[in-house]
Amino acid sequence: MDGVGSNRPAGPSGAAAPRRACSRPLLWLLQGGIAACLLVVSVPVLSGMAMADATNLGGTRQVTAPSNANVDPGANFLGVSCFSAGSCVAVGDYADAGGSFVQPMDAIETTGTWGKAARVKPPPNANRGSPEATLFGVSCPSANACVAVGRYKDNAGDLRAMVATQVGGAFRRATEVSLPVNADSTDQDASLFGVSCLSTRNCVAVGAYTDSAGHTQAMTVAQAGSAFGRATEVPAPVNADPSQPTASFLGVSCYSVVSCVAVGSYVDEAGHRQAMVATQTAGVFGQGLELSAPAGAAGSPLAELSGVSCPSVGSCIAAGFYDDRVGHRQAMVATQVGGAFGQAVEVSAPGNANPANPLGTFQGVSCPPAGNCVAVGTFQDSVGYLQEMATGSGHSILPPPSPTGDRYWLVASDGGIFTFGKAGFVGSAGAIHLTEPAVGMASTPDGGGYWFVTSDGQVFSFGDARFFGSASPARLKGPVVGMAATPDGGGYWLVASDGRVFRFGDARSFGSAGAPDVNHPLVGMASTPDGRGYWLVASDGGVFAFGDARFLGSAAAVDSIQPVVGMAATPDGRGYWLVASDGRVFSFGDARTFGSVGAVDLAHPVVGMAATPDGRGYWLVASNGLVFPFGDARSFGSAASIRLNRPVVGMSGISRHGRARRGALGS
Repeated sequence: MDGVGSNRPAGPSGAAAPRRACSRPLLWLLQGGIAACLLVVSVPVLSGMAMADATNLGGTRQVTAPSNANVDPGANFLGVSCFSAGSCVAVGDYADAGGSFVQPMDAIETTGTWGKAARVKPPPNANRGSPEATLFGVSCPSANACVAVGRYKDNAGDLRAMVATQVGGAFRRATEVSLPVNADSTDQDASLFGVSCLSTRNCVAVGAYTDSAGHTQAMTVAQAGSAFGRATEVPAPVNADPSQPTASFLGVSCYSVVSCVAVGSYVDEAGHRQAMVATQTAGVFGQGLELSAPAGAAGSPLAELSGVSCPSVGSCIAAGFYDDRVGHRQAMVATQVGGAFGQAVEVSAPGNANPANPLGTFQGVSCPPAGNCVAVGTFQDSVGYLQEMATGSGHSILPPPSPTGDRYWLVASDGGIFTFGKAGFVGSAGAIHLTEPAVGMASTPDGGGYWFVTSDGQVFSFGDARFFGSASPARLKGPVVGMAATPDGGGYWLVASDGRVFRFGDARSFGSAGAPDVNHPLVGMASTPDGRGYWLVASDGGVFAFGDARFLGSAAAVDSIQPVVGMAATPDGRGYWLVASDGRVFSFGDARTFGSVGAVDLAHPVVGMAATPDGRGYWLVASNGLVFPFGDARSFGSAASIRLNRPVVGMSGISRHGRARRGALGS
């Protein structure tokens, strides 16, 4: 899970000590888009464990241990995820009434109040005498829908990886995760330490296992629909010790269903422990790469990355620790820019750190969409006590988004509007019974309003979006499929499936598409930056250019193409993208391809797209409201966690110059 470190019990034998290195680890969370800190006190208490108010570093609260806990429960929270302010789920372990049987547990915070912790049942084949079951990480893409990961001991005495899914606010019995095909079948030591979920059906978990040669290897496992598939090994870096790489992933962060970054550590051929990163592209993790420790590292740096957070594709911050030349443990962070990690840099412990050895360690990191990150962990003070530490939000990955590039809107077929980032909500038709479904939308130049249009040509305006007219159903020969606004917001166009274009306000007519040129229905449109032209796109990928819009190519000749559902233009008007329902993206002119979800078996089709202000990225949106960011597009959230009354049909963003940027189906 993003932003949560590796405060875990010892991992696979010989691996870096995923550890309980301190009695009071500090975890960094994002709540409702606002960064907040959660202090988890992991010390045994008589009747449970204590946890801080999620908006205050002081004022810890005791959370009552499960009903069957021992008098001294030895309880620890090791992972936490919050889906809104005051609504979180924490996971960990405790000792049951037998006194030595470690059991997994969870606790739920609702409207700021933590309920009693509850035992999470381990898999059916867990050792009844001593299950030694622990949950290390959790990710909650929506309320009452979380996925937790960990490990347990089976009846044969082997340690096995497990996942547990929360449904309706309660965790179901955990299930065993199938290990890679080369896993040791007789002496196994497998664990999952981290998980990142974009939705309840799109999660990636990471950890380690023992292969048939007795080597500890890093592994990842992805969710396939409602269940996790078989885990796969991620090869350790090329300079790993061939006799025992002791590789392990401790953290993972995903910015799309096919793009993640995992971090951890391994042992190189000289026997030195090094930090490791691996990147997933198009759904496949590449071989692990060594991450260079800071310049002042010891010859054997004992380096590890415990957490990672990625606000957008190719831009991440990883955090961990290393040993310097004089043997002092120091915290470190490493930044990924443009898809590549640079050398890690040391982050000094607070001024009251022990000069003999500060024992600085980062255990987690989180990066809000604005691009500033916070890393958290522990250090040893001058009298030898372990204390919490946290950076300020000074580790900037990307410059803050432009004033108009920090938002997007989604529209559903019932006229419901969903806002993200700095997009303002100024009304919707969700409570109105539409005679025909909404099919697309566009926003005003300043983002203070928006329109949406229905298939019978009716336009609805909100905020500072002015109503300039609707298409008369009597004039339609085919349903309206989308809209685009003029650059000054003083008008808009509607396009129908038969290629006819209807103009309103200061929108000028530059022509329409029609028979015999249109063999497939039109699905959307986009305007040029000056509003003196527009493109239309058909379901077969055919593009029609009018006014000063240049024809730069089409996807009409692409074999086996799924229906194209819309388009977006580059800021200079010299390029455009098309997107198909399976998530494939086609680029033309100066439009660059930054990725797609075409290689993923989507549960819900893609229905629209919008480009970022500088044209260096774009968002795709699926009918369930899940948003996929690529390039410099940042995720501000999605509607996938919301129980939708009707499917999402399009989206809209704002261009650099304040012009509404339209995508598929008028988005």
